[in-house]
Amino acid sequence: MPATTSSYRGRVIDDRGWGFDTSNTSRFLLGQVAVATTYGVEYFYDDVSSANTVTPTLYGGVNPAGTSAIGGVFDETKFNYSIFELIVGLRYDFFNLNGSGYENSTGGAVPVGPWTVDQDKGRFDPKVTFAISPFDWLQPYVTYAETMRAPTASETMIGGEHPGTSVSYSANPYLQPEVSKGWEFGVNLRRNGIFTANDQLRLKADYFTNDIDNYIVTCRKTQYYFCNVAGTSTVSGVEFEAHYDARKVFADLTYTHNTNDLPAQTQGFGANQYLPEDIVTVSAGLRFLEEKLSIGGRYTYVSEGQTLAYNASFLGTVSSTPSPAYNIVDLFSSYAVSDKLTFRFDATNLLNENYTPALSIQPTGFSGDTGQGRTYLLSLRAHI
Repeated sequence: MPATTSSYRGRVIDDRGWGFDTSNTSRFLLGQVAVATTYGVEYFYDDVSSANTVTPTLYGGVNPAGTSAIGGVFDETKFNYSIFELIVGLRYDFFNLNGSGYENSTGGAVPVGPWTVDQDKGRFDPKVTFAISPFDWLQPYVTYAETMRAPTASETMIGGEHPGTSVSYSANPYLQPEVSKGWEFGVNLRRNGIFTANDQLRLKADYFTNDIDNYIVTCRKTQYYFCNVAGTSTVSGVEFEAHYDARKVFADLTYTHNTNDLPAQTQGFGANQYLPEDIVTVSAGLRFLEEKLSIGGRYTYVSEGQTLAYNASFLGTVSSTPSPAYNIVDLFSSYAVSDKLTFRFDATNLLNENYTPALSIQPTGFSGDTGQGRTYLLSLRAHI
């Protein structure tokens, strides 16, 4: 969409992308060992072009022209023998970034003048899970996994001025991919027929910890740009899930607690990356009319978080503004008119609480809350 203000007015950006993914699962026996192996490939490609219809000699727009390709080849094999389960996975992730642009200002990741991006990298990422089921209702497990996140075309090649302001952005053709290495220790519990003949209870609890190298954050000298943080950043926490279903009655509980030493980043590309430490969601409901009609409620608690932080490594004052905790109550209902037609009615934020959602920021000059007030939704879904 052409901009109407600033020196970059008239800019037009065209992003054309395509992709595919395919996989297959083979199952067989190796003696008394049951084997299931899933293998496949995925690939996604974007071709971004930019032009300026008002000033054709101006170098592109907010994003210079470039291409981005991200893909992976993977295999995950599960071995089951007696009470033991072993899952071994290996994935080759790769990406390619190509593009060019021209930097008009100082204080960014590149000097004034033309720049090019030509990155072509790949990495093997392993995953191993070992689980044991000493009882049919109990399964402790441990997982080790590595992953790579490629820098996006926007993170690498962003540039130009923000419409209507003096804020400017700089490309960073030197941006490196993030690499995460982590452990997860957990337990699954499954019980049937607890209070009634056909009820089900499912519980899961786990502790996770991930070390992230080359963590990508937003930075600022006199321009905003994306950069890699030196050293290793750590994210860890606990998760708990409980699901109970007795057909006429159902209930769910989820709880997440996380801690991290992620570096503060400079505001300018949107929201801060910090999650609230605690998030709790509880829902329960009833089914009527041969389970065609479901009526229930949902309560969500989000603890205090941070909405503003500046990286001390860059220009600007180091500060943070805590965001208040908030509680949201929702009602939901659905009625299956037939196997192919479902009617829903939802009421979100029923108590009309004033709040600002976590991981969001307030618009410049606005000091109120940005959360959506009480809202009623009617929907009809048809399956053909």
